Amino acid sequence: MRVAGGLFLWVFAISPATAHDIGSVRPDTLWRSWSFDPLVIVPLLLALCLYGRGLRQLWTRAGPGRGVAFSQALLFAAGAAVLLVALISPLDPLGETLLSAHMVQHALLIAVAPLLLLSGKPGLVFAWTLPNRWRRTFLGSTAWRSLAGIGDALSRPLPAAVLHALALWLWH
Repeated sequence: MRVAGGLFLWVFAISPATAHDIGSVRPDTLWRSWSFDPLVIVPLLLALCLYGRGLRQLWTRAGPGRGVAFSQALLFAAGAAVLLVALISPLDPLGETLLSAHMVQHALLIAVAPLLLLSGKPGLVFAWTLPNRWRRTFLGSTAWRSLAGIGDALSRPLPAAVLHALALWLWH
């Protein structure tokens, strides 16, 4: 009898109604559902700070807008904003309730944010955050030139589209 009672309580505790009620967002609490998760915010702020530092160093050396255009820097910032919307805004908990919100979140994370972030030339900008000696050694190395060549080849439209489709297919 104890086993049957325990089994009943266990099944009741994991019932679908209980599972779907966790994290659900009601219309009256939607705008108070920002998560401010430090595991999301801290790395994103760190990336933005490093990007700003590298951009400042690049533009101090090459001149404002040289190497990375102002519009490209704004695209990187827009990509960071899209990540914030997708990961800490009410869209995140709403995605636990509505499939449509979940799919919008997926689209932002796999189609919109990467394009915006990569349009800001983050590899070049982050390289400028390295100390001068490291940057010269690293960027002048044969290994870096090989990686840069491979990256250039894979970032062309057709190979990039194939890799994106393959990643999505393997992920799902």
